[in-house]
Amino acid sequence: MFFLTLTGFKTLLEINKLKIYTDMKTKLFFSVAILAALLFTACESKEVISKTTDKGVVINGVKWATRNLESTGTFADKPTYYGRYFQWNKKNNDNFMSFDEYFASNFPNVTSWLSANDPCPKGWRVPTLEEMKKLLDINKVTNERITLEGNILHYFYKFTDKTSGNNILMSCAGFLNDNDSILYGSEQVGLYWSSTEYSVREAAYCLRFLASGTVETFADYKAVGLSVRCVAE
Repeated sequence: MFFLTLTGFKTLLEINKLKIYTDMKTKLFFSVAILAALLFTACESKEVISKTTDKGVVINGVKWATRNLESTGTFADKPTYYGRYFQWNKKNNDNFMSFDEYFASNFPNVTSWLSANDPCPKGWRVPTLEEMKKLLDINKVTNERITLEGNILHYFYKFTDKTSGNNILMSCAGFLNDNDSILYGSEQVGLYWSSTEYSVREAAYCLRFLASGTVETFADYKAVGLSVRCVAE
């Protein structure tokens, strides 16, 4: 039979107390660590949760959104994402129309993108040709072709205000062909609608930049699906 002295009992009790204390500290440490990780994840996710608001940056007097438009009233999750493509003066991009369908509709029959058809979130709108020209003012704004994360095939253009240093990235996201709704020119050309008509019913102005280095205003058929980068109202 095993007998435990009083001294031995006290020693064993102290050991058990120490073990319990150590276990509690360990559990508390891991609980705090898990809570911190959850809070960090929540804060990190908060950056991309809001798809209807954008901090925007002012470049040469115009406040540009930092992300492309994803769908009616929503921005893409990140500045590097393509977003989706819109036909001129058409609010909803879910039903992409063929060339014939588009020009048989009333969408091309206006001289500027109607506010009622503007797909940008509240407080934002499709930019005018003049606002795009301000982005291309080489006296006040620099532009450069860049690649991100070492991916030499993923081209962007970075526009930077010479005075403030504010900048935006715009991707070479290509365009949706109005004949077959197929994406063409991905990583080769960026095309972004303006709200300004070029020729009656037929074409409208856009911003165009090529992977080769050309940056300019351009005119394209209104039925083509182009990217949209909103400006603040």
